[in-house]
Amino acid sequence: MFFAFVLFNGAAQATAGAYLQTSVIAVASLFGPQAVQAMMSGQAAVAVAVSGVQVISAAASVWGKPRTFRGDGTAEERSAFTFFALSTLFLVFSAGAHAWMLRMPIYEHVVAPLERQQKKIMNVDANEDERLGLVSTDHENSFALEKANALRIAKLNISYEVAVAYVFMVTLVRFPPLLITDMF
Repeated sequence: MFFAFVLFNGAAQATAGAYLQTSVIAVASLFGPQAVQAMMSGQAAVAVAVSGVQVISAAASVWGKPRTFRGDGTAEERSAFTFFALSTLFLVFSAGAHAWMLRMPIYEHVVAPLERQQKKIMNVDANEDERLGLVSTDHENSFALEKANALRIAKLNISYEVAVAYVFMVTLVRFPPLLITDMF
């Protein structure tokens, strides 16, 4: 039962993370390329910090013990407690930073018009879509416009796409494949 819970929990967190990641990128893109770059750098810094916390909490839990020490579970408990305590503090800090960002004048300036426009679309223009035909009479122009917009956005994002591909290649691809005997 616990195994099923762990798998479900992992899948739910991965799904929520993927959904929220899209939102984070969308908000950062409203502020321009510098904000997207800062967001990506911040995510990398958080990943390094999380890994550092894991290593430090694991090392601190076995500090002073001999190498041949056979654990009774207390080291793992202390390590997990330290990691989750620091993770909780980081979550509280992130919630505070989010609340602070929502009150910033530049956030209000950039995002407020979009939120007002969304409310207008939901209240006034919702019925207009129902009056339009299912097949557009100007399909060729709309397809060309969509294609041009997609190419324009791809050109703007090429440096980020190359960076993600490079990170993937460096961190996840290894030739020749790692064998268990290579590790010892």
